[in-house]
Amino acid sequence: MCKYLILLIINIAIVNSQELGSKLSFTMENDKMALLDQYYTCGIMVSYNRSLKKDLLFFKVDKAKQQIGVALRHEVYTPRNITSTNVLDFDRPYAGWFGLATKVLSVREKQASVFGVEIGVTGRQSGAGSLQTWWHNVLNVEKPTWEQEIGNKFLINFKTKYIFNIISKKHCVLDSKIETILGLKDVNLATGVDLAFGKLNDFNNSNRIGIINKIYNREFYGVVGFNYKYVLHNTLIQGDLNYNDTNFTSLLNRHLIKIKTGVHCKWRRFLISLECYFLSKETPRSYEHAYGSLAYGYYF
Repeated sequence: MCKYLILLIINIAIVNSQELGSKLSFTMENDKMALLDQYYTCGIMVSYNRSLKKDLLFFKVDKAKQQIGVALRHEVYTPRNITSTNVLDFDRPYAGWFGLATKVLSVREKQASVFGVEIGVTGRQSGAGSLQTWWHNVLNVEKPTWEQEIGNKFLINFKTKYIFNIISKKHCVLDSKIETILGLKDVNLATGVDLAFGKLNDFNNSNRIGIINKIYNREFYGVVGFNYKYVLHNTLIQGDLNYNDTNFTSLLNRHLIKIKTGVHCKWRRFLISLECYFLSKETPRSYEHAYGSLAYGYYF
């Protein structure tokens, strides 16, 4: 009996110390969580991330953990007045985005870097208008007109992001980040800080960086973040980079503020998070906006 008990304990120890290699996650973002229905009104993302045993070519970093990820994302944008067909009533264009993104994440003891590429389509081919109209019909609420939606385009973005750990205490950490996006869809530069507090793992083994860690590394923490973005171009508001769209487009505010607050919980193979976002005005005629995000992940 004692022999079998020892074998059982050894087996549990082996299972609990294994490195998890993959993560599958689903994220739903919607401004109905803030009792709104405008601007960035809905987003759905399905993503898959996998740890790498060997460094990728061109991305070799000494003593770094690396992983790759791929994500499928669908976004819906509308003006505040969704029932009008007169563009003079619009404070931003209707726009949809359906894209595929891939990234490489490299994490060291106190810093991380992300390099990514995103491709996708706008316009009717994105399916955003059809999806929102169908959903509003199901709910029997006001139906959006999708008048003069940003037209069909095939766009590509290149993204870099750097995260640095500034303060690291047992139950409180402060991370800073710098992000650049350059492409046919977006051109912008962003910087910000995140304050996390609670039960936290080390920087290079924490969910807040997005790294896949061991099965027994549990985390439960709150987060408050502040982000500033300088926008040079946003095709979902301004149309093409050469500004020759025939459909309605809008001017944009170049200086944007984004504030977030949320809670994250990782327990064994499961991850769940709830976050709320507040955004400053994206266009001169629009208002501030807020939306919520609910994410679920599974490690294997």
